Amino acid sequence: MREAAILGVDPGTRLCGFGVIEPGATRTEIRCLESGVIRVDVKAPLEERLAVIYRELSAVIARIQPGVMAIEQLIFAKNPTSALKLGHARGVALLAAVHGGLSIHEYLPNAIKKTVSGHGHASKEQVQQMVKLICGLRELP
Repeated sequence: MREAAILGVDPGTRLCGFGVIEPGATRTEIRCLESGVIRVDVKAPLEERLAVIYRELSAVIARIQPGVMAIEQLIFAKNPTSALKLGHARGVALLAAVHGGLSIHEYLPNAIKKTVSGHGHASKEQVQQMVKLICGLRELP
């Protein structure tokens, strides 16, 4: 197991983003081991979409063997239906982490945005740009 490797998950029932990083040789260096988006058929029943997310995240965990999962805390949402679906996606991600032996750390979305971009109210696009820059990716994650 790569104890220092961190699997970050941005859960969703249509798109579930993930990235695996580990510290580099210096305090400010980060190595991006893998990143991607789990895309599910939006017309499929919710339980089938959740099964796909679980299987795909479990495969990433088995392949990379990170020691930690970082995931957004669920916060109050204006749309209760969306919040429930997001909660389901978080649940299967957490289950994959537990089954993979990872420790889990939950963070508020604004804390993640501030850490990555320097601004707690950054847009999703701004966060994507910073991840691209930090990880040396050719395309937006």
